[in-house]
Amino acid sequence: MQRAKASASAYIDKELRSYDVWNTHSWPISDVVYIDVPEDLGMAYAADGQGKHLKSQYMADGSLAVFLREVPPMSATRVTLRQEVHFANPLPWKGISAAGISIDENSGAIDSLAFQNLSENIVDNSFGFGLNSYIYVEGRDPANKHYVDQVSITYPDKGPLVNSIRIESDAPGTEGLLREVRFYNTMNRIDISNTIFKSEVYEPEGIHFSFPFNIPGGDVHINQAWDYYKAGGEQLPGSNLNYNTMSRWIDVSSDTLGVCVVSPDAPLVELGEISMDALSVGYKDKLEASQCIFSYVMNNYWETNFLAAQPGEASFRYSLYPHGGFDPLKNMKRALERTQPLIVLPSSEDRKLGLSLISFDNPNILITTFIPGTDNSYFLLRVYNPGNEDQAVNFKWNLLSPITVSFSASDLSGLRISKSGNPFVIRAHDFETIRVDL
Repeated sequence: MQRAKASASAYIDKELRSYDVWNTHSWPISDVVYIDVPEDLGMAYAADGQGKHLKSQYMADGSLAVFLREVPPMSATRVTLRQEVHFANPLPWKGISAAGISIDENSGAIDSLAFQNLSENIVDNSFGFGLNSYIYVEGRDPANKHYVDQVSITYPDKGPLVNSIRIESDAPGTEGLLREVRFYNTMNRIDISNTIFKSEVYEPEGIHFSFPFNIPGGDVHINQAWDYYKAGGEQLPGSNLNYNTMSRWIDVSSDTLGVCVVSPDAPLVELGEISMDALSVGYKDKLEASQCIFSYVMNNYWETNFLAAQPGEASFRYSLYPHGGFDPLKNMKRALERTQPLIVLPSSEDRKLGLSLISFDNPNILITTFIPGTDNSYFLLRVYNPGNEDQAVNFKWNLLSPITVSFSASDLSGLRISKSGNPFVIRAHDFETIRVDL
């Protein structure tokens, strides 16, 4: 990827019409990318490497949204922009997405959300607030809640590929709040971006966004480091139950349906109630089952080593994926795809794209890290198995002819080979480091 970025710089000053979209993961990815169209092209359409039209749509900000299906793992696909009058699709925003969604006009929160595989409303409105509601706690007592005012809702993007909703409002503790929701006709996913224009406040305060779900019979699982646990059921005695920390995702699901929430920016969550500040609510000794999740994004309760007030702009992103039964492998893939999205780099039409560096025969494992050796004579792979069973995997080296491929371990004396062979067996819920000598 570093070499690709370096070579791409040679094309930056030219009339750019081609782009390489890189997938840094070990599985194919389908997603929408956004490309700034060079001014000299005027209106343009997107084509793949064979000249076939790709699904695309001009956005309100002038960028071109392009849907790419199954960008190959650890490789790239070519997108070429060609001049053509690109007519905007005049269809209304409702009814052309894979999701059905409605926004409450008073709160700006989502009060109804359904997907193709979840036809019923998955938002539980019985708490008195909807999904992605802004909740401001004045002081430390969570009973002292405040909400938004002066809500303005617009629909800047209306098309066959991407639809967006823009919710602007006044919000206590801020100079303003902007919430944006994007949903797609080609993907079963909702993307939310919340931007807070924070005021300078020195009195105690806390800010939360709510995600109350309605998944009958659903349990909550939380991603921690490279694994997960069932909230309230798989935590050690004495664990902090006032709030939890997710590394990348939190999931509510039954045996047959559920929803996964991925956030690259907001790791703290509270379950069932706002309860983080133990000075106000005490330490919880039991976590009641609840599908109401609060994303805890800001406070100034910590009185040491933090500024008393931190004004300015801060954004928090969330992606919601509906699914069937609980599947930690798919959740981990979803999370990594959002935290390490497809990378768009300028290229040229005559530049050749190579094969994926590595391929393997078991879709139940992930390659999470590729580390070149210090002298370029070897590299290390970190291989992860998030499932409940051991997995055997055979690797195929498409662009290399390794001398040795081995399980490896590190100690104080450096790297040592502990086992060789193919296939490799990756234990359940575990990592292995594999050394490839060239």
